[in-house]
Amino acid sequence: MKRLAVWLGAASLSLAACSSGADFALVVASSPEGIGSGPHRILVAVNDLTSGELVSDPSIEVTGILRNENGSPIDEMAGEFLWALPETAGVYAFDFHFPEPATYQLTLETEPWGTLGPVGLVALDDPSVVGIGDDAPRSETRTTATHDLAEITSDPDPDPSLYDSSIDELIDAGPAVVLFSSYVDCRAEVCGTLLGQLKALTPEFSGIGFAHVEVFETVTGPEAGAELVPAVSEWGLPSEPWLFVIDDLGEVQARFEGAASDGDLRSAFGLVEP
Repeated sequence: MKRLAVWLGAASLSLAACSSGADFALVVASSPEGIGSGPHRILVAVNDLTSGELVSDPSIEVTGILRNENGSPIDEMAGEFLWALPETAGVYAFDFHFPEPATYQLTLETEPWGTLGPVGLVALDDPSVVGIGDDAPRSETRTTATHDLAEITSDPDPDPSLYDSSIDELIDAGPAVVLFSSYVDCRAEVCGTLLGQLKALTPEFSGIGFAHVEVFETVTGPEAGAELVPAVSEWGLPSEPWLFVIDDLGEVQARFEGAASDGDLRSAFGLVEP
């Protein structure tokens, strides 16, 4: 399973990046298995090829341009800067609309770097990850009704309410928010960031059920032969962390891979709040 933390730590090794300049490269962080036609949130970063580190400066404004396979622009928007590793590594988020399953190009326009890219993106006909508008799988996940808290979360300071109900129970009760992440395995700075945000925001949305689901059966880390929990394949997840917002009809209304701002999450939770 790919983890955003692993990608962030090895961005200079990415083969999915190219640049029009000699010093910087555009790197796509979003999992290709999650991109189809329609609206999709794409995360990208800029890699300094001299230092081998990501450029992380919230003051730098960027514009992303989505192009067809021939390079003609079809969508353009300003990027939202997000800290993936707080005060260490940043990414830019773009909410692009992909008209149909096809091959696309993405370029980045910035004042300090000029034009970066293009990098290729493919909108699949049938992406594996549960998408916006899809029915959320009613997965059965472990809860404190049958397990000790330490057996089902690697969070050193867990919120017990996130483990009271299985995903299927939350969806049936609706609305719901589900976060898939492995705190111990996904480098706490990344998965822990999104989990910490979730714990901080839950008191503001009393009408929504929340759940954190570890991706491995063992919560002590990816031991040799460690198995993924069944819900990971049921939701088609190739990476972590992923967060899904589900309405009271069981339909996914928003999803986030990797990183999101508090404002992003509040807006998404507001879509389904009773």
